[in-house]
Amino acid sequence: MDSSSTPRTRFGVVAAASLTAAALTLGGALVAAPAHAAETSIDDAVFRWGINAEANAAAFAPGTVNLLSAGVVTATSSADRVTSANWKQSEGDTKILKRQSDGSYAAATFAGLRTDAAGTTITTGNGLNSGHIVEISGGTGTVDVSANTAASSGPGPSPRPSTPG
Repeated sequence: MDSSSTPRTRFGVVAAASLTAAALTLGGALVAAPAHAAETSIDDAVFRWGINAEANAAAFAPGTVNLLSAGVVTATSSADRVTSANWKQSEGDTKILKRQSDGSYAAATFAGLRTDAAGTTITTGNGLNSGHIVEISGGTGTVDVSANTAASSGPGPSPRPSTPG
């Protein structure tokens, strides 16, 4: 009896042929996937920048907090404090947003610089932070899916950390 006609050998040949066919089919499907454009332009890009909890927490000096401002806080000396008059929620395409209790973000307020999302005052002892982020809009850029890269640029002043009094 020829060994190629035994049930065990026939099963092996059929299994090998099936696996080869499946591999060729999958390989063909992978090669036949739709091609992506080399580069896609992006208009009106929005960049959101979150910072660590420490930068949004109470500062070392009693009664002060770390914060973000959308523009330069005017000061003539180190004794000057950040006030509602010189702090900026927005400037140009840059906005300071605050995390809300439902997890969404809304325009920051000066009073909100000292509270967490639930409205609790942040202190050095309670470990809470204000949850502020910077949003810069109006950017442009490109995305290249094939190369797995992206590049963007946009207007707006650079956010600057400050400490209110």
